[in-house]
Amino acid sequence: NTRLIKAGIATIPDMETLQECVAYENAHQNRTQILRRLKWKAEELREDEK
Repeated sequence: NTRLIKAGIATIPDMETLQECVAYENAHQNRTQILRRLKWKAEELREDEK
């Protein structure tokens, strides 16, 4: 379900957790849409660090 995935990504609190999610996706599913959303989340986290 896309809404659950969006909600899960929205709750990622930091880069370490995000990197773990990316590693999991790359190793197991490699779903491009999810990887794209994780990339957007990484950009958001980087902006918040500024």
